[in-house]
Amino acid sequence: MALHSSQFSHLNTVDDLIRKLADDEGQQAAPIMAFPTSSAEAINEYEFLRAIDLDWLAEAVVATYIQSQLFPVWRDRNKTSVIAIIGKSTLEYFVSLLGLCTLGYAVLLLSPRLPTEAAVSLLNCTKCSTLVYMRDFEVVANQIQEQPDVRVLRTPERDGFDSDLKTGIDWRREQVNGAGDRTAFIMHSSGSTGLPKPIFQTHKACLENFENGNSSRSFLTAPLYHTFGFASVFRTITKGGLLYMYDHNLPLASNYLLEALENVKPETFFGVPYALKLLAETQDGIDALARCENVIVAGASCPDELGDRLVMNGVHLIVTFGATECGQVAASRPPKGDTSWNYLRFFPNVKPYVYMQPTTDGLHELVILDGLRSKVVSNSDDPPNSFHSRDLFSQHPTTHDAWKYVGRMDDRVTLVNGEKVIPLPIEGRIRDHPLVAEAVVFGVQREFPGLLVFKGPRAQDLDDVDFVDKIWSAVDDANSRSERFSRISKQAIIPIATGVSYPRTDKGTIIRAKVYLEFDKEISALEDLDMNVKCADTDLFNAGMDSLKAAHFPNTIRKRFYIESEQNRKSLGADTIYRCMTVAKIAEYIKDIEDSNNFTDLDLMADLINNYSVSSPSKSEPQSEGDREVSDGNTILLTGCTGSLGSHILKTLLESESTKRVICVVRVPDNVEKGSEVARNRILDSLQKREIDVTPDAFSKVIPLIGDLGHGHFGEILSKNQNVLHSTTSIIHAAWPVDFNLSLESFRPHLFFALQVSRPPARVIFCSSISTTLSTPSPASVPESLSDQLQHAQPTGYARSKLCAEHIFNNAAIQAGADTIVARIGQIVADRKTHIWNSSEAIPLMVRAVDAINLLPDLEDEKCHWLPVDDCARTISELLEDHSSEDTVRGARFFNVLHPSSFSWTNDFLPTLRLAGFKFDIVSIGQWLAHMERSEPNPHANPSIKLLDFWKSRWRAGTYRGQQDIQFDTTTARQSSDTLTQCTSLVESGLLLNLAARWYQEWNT
Repeated sequence: MALHSSQFSHLNTVDDLIRKLADDEGQQAAPIMAFPTSSAEAINEYEFLRAIDLDWLAEAVVATYIQSQLFPVWRDRNKTSVIAIIGKSTLEYFVSLLGLCTLGYAVLLLSPRLPTEAAVSLLNCTKCSTLVYMRDFEVVANQIQEQPDVRVLRTPERDGFDSDLKTGIDWRREQVNGAGDRTAFIMHSSGSTGLPKPIFQTHKACLENFENGNSSRSFLTAPLYHTFGFASVFRTITKGGLLYMYDHNLPLASNYLLEALENVKPETFFGVPYALKLLAETQDGIDALARCENVIVAGASCPDELGDRLVMNGVHLIVTFGATECGQVAASRPPKGDTSWNYLRFFPNVKPYVYMQPTTDGLHELVILDGLRSKVVSNSDDPPNSFHSRDLFSQHPTTHDAWKYVGRMDDRVTLVNGEKVIPLPIEGRIRDHPLVAEAVVFGVQREFPGLLVFKGPRAQDLDDVDFVDKIWSAVDDANSRSERFSRISKQAIIPIATGVSYPRTDKGTIIRAKVYLEFDKEISALEDLDMNVKCADTDLFNAGMDSLKAAHFPNTIRKRFYIESEQNRKSLGADTIYRCMTVAKIAEYIKDIEDSNNFTDLDLMADLINNYSVSSPSKSEPQSEGDREVSDGNTILLTGCTGSLGSHILKTLLESESTKRVICVVRVPDNVEKGSEVARNRILDSLQKREIDVTPDAFSKVIPLIGDLGHGHFGEILSKNQNVLHSTTSIIHAAWPVDFNLSLESFRPHLFFALQVSRPPARVIFCSSISTTLSTPSPASVPESLSDQLQHAQPTGYARSKLCAEHIFNNAAIQAGADTIVARIGQIVADRKTHIWNSSEAIPLMVRAVDAINLLPDLEDEKCHWLPVDDCARTISELLEDHSSEDTVRGARFFNVLHPSSFSWTNDFLPTLRLAGFKFDIVSIGQWLAHMERSEPNPHANPSIKLLDFWKSRWRAGTYRGQQDIQFDTTTARQSSDTLTQCTSLVESGLLLNLAARWYQEWNT
């Protein structure tokens, strides 16, 4: 007898559901589940279980677990106790799930396909310290048990269920009220873009998800640890149906599937597209599906060709769509024989919470809005508390509430020209060929797409040429339905031998990113032009170059030499190969276009320095000493006070007895009322965010000054606040956009400000960067003086603009007598007290890439002179007070502000990260960049992707050249700063480990 929706409203937990089914008189008499018997040699023997049987077995399992010291945890309402389980989808597995749920545990369902590292990661991030495992998984359990504080237990086996295990156990089932919001089960993602992520499902969300079911005689092929399989069980048994489980001790193969279908004769078949493909290989399999009233497919996209063929042969195909994060939300319900089987409609109770967000390529992303009871995850505040699924749909041309699933955003293959190939229709058509086991489109950051084709069993005796010829009709058909840029050429097909394994999920779908990694050598070999080039002056066309190879060759050059700019990419096309004819001439051409771009920026640098060093556009005259307001303390104008370094400089200044007041320049929108109050609050928020303590008395010295340095309006602000310049004794200019992707031109307003403040007699400290000299030819020692070689700055707008500013400040000191200091600062890290390091900076973002690709680069012999931000701030304050060399230097005084001692990136930093808990492999910088290029493109999910262009421009040829061959003279800086002289080692002081541990904690909670 089925449970009605009204009865669900009285249930709190999944355990309540099982008890309700067991108490139902009708359910006691009728079996609701059938599991293959463990002793069956064939797959036609089943053990039938009523709800009361399942309930009794769950209690028997509970008794066993209590004997193993796993006690009920319902009463501890403030804590979620997690237990993981791994095993095959058998009766023992299912009743263990029920038993653990009865005890009140949140059950983490681990896929047996997970590597040990991924399983351990899930245990760590769910704070799970206990694993129960089935007999076949003892090796995996032992590997996991090697982790500290992890306990492992065997699941109770079926043979023991016949004895009354409850005897002698003093335990009663508890009636738990208000437990609906507690976590019942934890599923996980496939880990296709890195380590798998846990997805927490509450009892309330599960019960909501289980309501949409059917009461038919059903057959389930999906495993229980897969959300589709797990939910299908409960959706069937709660509606009074009988559900048969596939024997998961057997492989998922067409002969076993067909034998099971012929024996069970189900009314409803539940399966993933892979199971349908196996059955559709024979007419008997298709006929068996056609005898079912409903064939329900979910878990992955069903290829159009496969679905059309089944429907044309009388199969009533229904596609359902859902996600672990939000439950089942849509289905296609076409009349039998209707060809619109692949268009979904959202359920009436779901429809109000659906927003189909348009994307740039005419598709729509499914967004689940706040309020849907089965939604268990939110990942966006746009709209608030929404879940952006990253699933793409196309709208029916005439029926606007019907949607066809196209694929995942992650699946799209973005070519180097920005065109986006949708791979699933192409792969589905080719996968449908009887000789093909799997097909995978590749082409990320390439000129053209290619295709990995895994040979099926029927193709094992075919050589690659014959194989490609025989499947070409399918490829050609797929091409005819694709846009021109998506079409696959014969030369871009890579056959893979029969039986070669490839990364795939429990649903049988490929894990795209991991396939790309695993078959990187085969994909890269496609770029091998197979030509006999004896020397650099060999005529390429005489050596075997043809038009197709000429079209492919420029892409190979671009990737090997990291040619990034759009202008240079366009300058290097197939016509270049025809014009140059030899490797030597091509190399000369590449050097010319790169140098041309470089000289353009160098010319602009020279123009900016000249324009902003001649005269002041603000027309305000320099002050004389007599004009300055007499003061009994220092008044310092500080820019960048809400940044990391600026906040610590502010704290240092406020704590100094010689400081009378600190004028802080803060950006506030023009239309905001009480701008000064808003500015003051922004400063306070910045201090609090960094856990910087400043007393109210000290903070009373702060005077907010509203201004926006990024728009060149500061001259107007100073003219309206003449008392600011009259009273200011010093200016510390710490504001500068830390965006390595900005062009040099973008920094023009900041150079304009540099001119405005570089006026005597106030002392000015400009916080510059060692990046202004990091392209100095190595080996070199960088002195504490101005670099007159503009090309020595790193090739980023950030570094080149800072070098321009150094020249502007230096010219102001020479031409106008300005008292100017340039502090050329190295890498700043977390402070020594709180260990907070801005996670949007380059090195934290590099480390955070571990979440996406599980890799970090070997920066060879890189020596890290990293300086804690509070030490840097104190050094700036000490330089402000230093007068030792001001009479002996013409122009600005330069100080290289770096930690006097260093540590090794490879031998110190990377091992420290591992000690803090990070798991990763170490690869060359070229390999790391290649993996980053293929990682998750969404910066919300993968923040590190934001700096990919910067890293590629810095390491253009795939090799690292850091500070190992460039030393910085810090003699003058150390003479002027006690803090710099007395800096302790980051490794020996434990700061390096502390900041790594803080990262790990922040990013894994």
